[in-house]
This record gives sequence, structure tokens and C-alpha cells, in this order.
Amino acid sequence: MWCREKQESKLKKLLKEAKKTISDLKAKIQSLTAELSAVKAELAQYKLSVVSSAQQIWNRKISASAPKKSAAMKAPSSATIYGIYSIRAAIKPAIGTIPAKSV
Repeated sequence: MWCREKQESKLKKLLKEAKKTISDLKAKIQSLTAELSAVKAELAQYKLSVVSSAQQIWNRKISASAPKKSAAMKAPSSATIYGIYSIRAAIKPAIGTIPAKSV
């Protein structure tokens, strides 16, 4: 009987220590989870600022390296387009009136 009571006492003591360890670990997990959430939020903010800065630098490089449009590269005005079609209309009837070469 005495051995059995001694064993039960040891088991109760071990169980009490195990419960304490478990509660300590739960508290540690909660604190680490909160810390991880804070770090994730900080990382997300950092990523946004880095991406934004990179985008601004890229846009500046693109705009600086883009060639300036010359007069030839600009879109033609409606007057220019009308002029092209009127020249074509004037030439087209003359094409049919070219005499054939005699052989």
C-alpha cells in the first residue's frame, strides 16, 4: 500500500508539472503568434513601400529613355489624310488611260 501511495504521489506531481509546462507553452505560443502577426503586417507595409518606390523609379527611367516624338511620328491630321485621298483620286483615272506599248 505504501508503495502504491508513493507512486500515486509521484504521478500527481508529474501530472502537475506537465500541466504547468503545457500552460507555459500555450502562453508562449500566444505571444509568438501575436509577434508573428505584427511582423507580417510590418513586412506587408515594407513590401508596399518597396514596390511603390521601384514602380516610381521604373516610370522615371522609362519616361527618360523614351524617344521624343518627331513630326514624322505624330499622327496625321485629317487634312493630311484628305490630301492623300484626293491625290489618289486624281491619279486613279489617269492610270486607266495609259496607252499600251506596241509590240
